[in-house]
Amino acid sequence: MDEEFIFKPAAFKHGILEADIRKAFDEYVFDHVIHGEEDKNLLIGFDRNGNPLEILYNVLKDMTDQEAEYWDDYYTTNTMMPDLNKPGYFARTYGMPVKLDPETSRTIAAHAEAVHKAPAEIIADLVRRELSLAKTAQ
Repeated sequence: MDEEFIFKPAAFKHGILEADIRKAFDEYVFDHVIHGEEDKNLLIGFDRNGNPLEILYNVLKDMTDQEAEYWDDYYTTNTMMPDLNKPGYFARTYGMPVKLDPETSRTIAAHAEAVHKAPAEIIADLVRRELSLAKTAQ
């Protein structure tokens, strides 16, 4: 991608390194404008170890430095709080990396887009289903 990157502190609140974010942009499998928020995109790519990353990023067009600082402060201090009743809580709570090969990652990303879910939700559903089957088999 030829865009200029401007990294704000909010970009690192989940412990992802700048080099991994840049690698994800270099090897992305999905980059889509979020419906209703044309200045925000969802990108799915791979870090330097081949782990999938799900990145929300803003496309800054005609935004002043003051506006950019405001939104950076806002997203740094107003992090999302997980809801125990929503799908995907397992992945958000524990932050366990799931290592997937590129083909599986593309398949999950395509399925997630088709059913309007986050890839983390798809993975969480698969884990729950597998654990349920294992429990039934005992």
